[in-house]
Amino acid sequence: DIGSMLQKVPAVKDSSLQVVPLGHGKNTSVALAQLGAGTRILGHIHKTHDEVAHIVMGSCKFKLGEDVIDFQPGSVILIPAGVPHGALAGKDGAVVVSCFSPQYDQTDKFRDRRGDP
Repeated sequence: DIGSMLQKVPAVKDSSLQVVPLGHGKNTSVALAQLGAGTRILGHIHKTHDEVAHIVMGSCKFKLGEDVIDFQPGSVILIPAGVPHGALAGKDGAVVVSCFSPQYDQTDKFRDRRGDP
């Protein structure tokens, strides 16, 4: 469960980002991201993989293409490959679980200012 995972990872208290890989299969990987209050994830795209993001705690303003989404606990966002996206964490930060398919590969992430929140 997410609560027990968070107990094993030091909490983010400043405006920083911490990403912890949770596991992977043949075609998918899962990661937990902790965003400190006011943390900004700059706009970017993934050329070859889709992402599904689920916010567990806190809040974010999430930019997906031309849309800005109020990302609250329980919300799920599908981020298709090639769509610019980024996030700005709320005053209490955020905890997000993301699934990537195919498996996450840092070399597939490209800066794209159109996704800036």
